[in-house]
Amino acid sequence: MSLLTAKLAVAGTAGVVGAVVASRKFLPKKEDASVTAMRSSLASMDTLAGLSDLKLEREEVQGRIAGVWKEYVKPDGKKWYYNTETKVQTWNVPEEFVKLDAVKAAAEAANAARGC
Repeated sequence: MSLLTAKLAVAGTAGVVGAVVASRKFLPKKEDASVTAMRSSLASMDTLAGLSDLKLEREEVQGRIAGVWKEYVKPDGKKWYYNTETKVQTWNVPEEFVKLDAVKAAAEAANAARGC
């Protein structure tokens, strides 16, 4: 490969990379509508006192309750557990839910055996 060919190859690569960088600068950003609405709410505030009125947490669905434990489901489907007495939060399934699932499976099996 000659020196001229090598220089042209490098220049061509730089041109392609430069074009990609330039095109990213001019493409419109895609943003979630809820993010846009939140930014707009924050931008319109004069003081931080209005933050208490905003709901900053995402919605999480409360699932089952087993004893002192509550199950919550995040929007992505991942479950977490909260102990109402100790205020402990965990991703690990508490023993109460393991027992609850075992009882439910046994009941379903018994119902299936009876033809219900």
